[in-house]
Amino acid sequence: GAARPWICRNFEFPLLVLLPDLRQARDFIADAEALGYEGSCISLEEIPLRESQPLDALKAQRGDVLRQWRDKRNILVATPGALMAPLSLGGDELSFTCGEELGRDRLVEWLAGKGYERVELVWSAGQFALRGSIIDVFDPKDSNPIRVEFFDDSVESLRYFSPGSQRSLRSLNHGLFRSISTRRRALLNDFFPSDLHVLFFNPKDIEGAAENIEWLRTGLETESHEEEWQDWESISRNLSLFPRIRPRR
Repeated sequence: GAARPWICRNFEFPLLVLLPDLRQARDFIADAEALGYEGSCISLEEIPLRESQPLDALKAQRGDVLRQWRDKRNILVATPGALMAPLSLGGDELSFTCGEELGRDRLVEWLAGKGYERVELVWSAGQFALRGSIIDVFDPKDSNPIRVEFFDDSVESLRYFSPGSQRSLRSLNHGLFRSISTRRRALLNDFFPSDLHVLFFNPKDIEGAAENIEWLRTGLETESHEEEWQDWESISRNLSLFPRIRPRR
């Protein structure tokens, strides 16, 4: 319950909280928010094992989450599957401001050429939608999509919006989109700060979950599977270099 995030309340260094499964990871985030720690925890998502090719947008999103965690030096909540899955960083950027003559067609062409999927309604990272003078874009680095409204070729307004309700959340003066298709593969240990501490909840269950994922992944691999996941043994070896805390619960 809430005792888990309560343990982390006074940590003054970057912390990796490792839990056996997604349910426990999501419960940890929800309990942390209930205790008023909203913004101090960030969650690393898994990639579905059934994907023969991991989604580029999800790999990009995972890379951006780790970069933000490294920069903010707060709490990262993850599972073995989240640590083992591929991720990416880098890529081209498109930066612009309100009032700039960006061009609606130019933005559409850039998004389509950089790995974004065109859809009727944006609901997931890596998608964009075009409706008249409005372009909705869900950059993997953002928690919510951005609505870009044009007047002729000029950017008239920029705002975050909720994909569920379609309601505006916050106006922006500056927009930045990152390419998905031109990113490079990144390694997990590249993001570990030198003063990282690791907190294991239920270590035996964590090891069991990692073994299950490796067994399932081996069975699903095909010759077309170009991207290898990181093995749990190497991850454990890297984590062993940092101070480790193992509460019973």
